Amino acid sequence: MTVNFPATTAASSKYVPTVTVANSNKLPAPKNEVIKADTLEKAEDRQEKKTAVSKVSSFFGNVKKAFATAGEYTKGFFKGIAGGAIAGSLIYTATTILKAIKKKATNKAGKALAVIAAVGTFAYNMYKAYLNSNEAKANIDHRYR
Repeated sequence: MTVNFPATTAASSKYVPTVTVANSNKLPAPKNEVIKADTLEKAEDRQEKKTAVSKVSSFFGNVKKAFATAGEYTKGFFKGIAGGAIAGSLIYTATTILKAIKKKATNKAGKALAVIAAVGTFAYNMYKAYLNSNEAKANIDHRYR
């Protein structure tokens, strides 16, 4: 085996070695016995055989998770709509009153703040619903295992 080091160029200051193997057919064959066969397990071997009772139990658990998720998202949706409407209308009313005191006719900033508050309140409630849904699903998974 020979190693050639080319001269450096102006664009590159690094040496890049070139390796030439003279007799490539004399390399030793890789050993396939590095990993012991008894330490490896197939995914099918690791899974337990499910009985009919555990299949029915997991089915009921999945149905319960679906209903819990739907319920949490529905609650979060309606809480977000109601809370967003209240927050948006309060901010819009406050900015309208402040603009009326200053005797200005337009209230574009108030509308923008009201929309931002309403969307933010809705997003917050939907995120809380997502977290509550995950917690409910985890509890159901724990119970039906």
